[in-house]
Amino acid sequence: MPSASATDTVRRRVIQEPASEAYYSVSEVKATDPACSPPQEGFREFFAWAEPPLRKALIASFGRERGLDATSEAMLYGWENWPRISQMASPIGYLFRVGRSRTRQLERFDRETTSGSWPVLAAYDQPADADLKGALESLTRRQAQCVVLVIACQWTYADVAAALGVSRSSVQRHVDRGLARLRTLVKGEVSE
Repeated sequence: MPSASATDTVRRRVIQEPASEAYYSVSEVKATDPACSPPQEGFREFFAWAEPPLRKALIASFGRERGLDATSEAMLYGWENWPRISQMASPIGYLFRVGRSRTRQLERFDRETTSGSWPVLAAYDQPADADLKGALESLTRRQAQCVVLVIACQWTYADVAAALGVSRSSVQRHVDRGLARLRTLVKGEVSE
């Protein structure tokens, strides 16, 4: 596990010196500070494999800004706890929960009100996606989360279940009901 000072070094350099010439990229920090190197081999490969689907899922769940923050927090946690994370059966699901809990902690300090829609819909910005956005808003929050994670992010039912803290059969039920509702809405729009 990297020392707390290694993590503090990276954060301090990024936060205190972002506009100065002394700003270091992550690779430069790793090259110049041996305490900042990954704790074990394999984390770079894990990061390349796990970060894209984790980022998509967290953005779908919390919106772009909070999703990116949650992804950063989750991957930092994964780096700090790599020996334990590397042994898990579903590390992406676990890190999703880490990102979710860290995001909820941030929300306590930042109580913004939204226009009634929820963040999973932030991923659908294009005009062609407007119908899908409206249809997803008609689903329950859990149904929409499950549909987006399984269909759009291509997660397995087991990974979604681990990430959301529900059973695999519950995820399947939410996906089935959500897709049935979406099909009904699409058929209703086509016949109108």
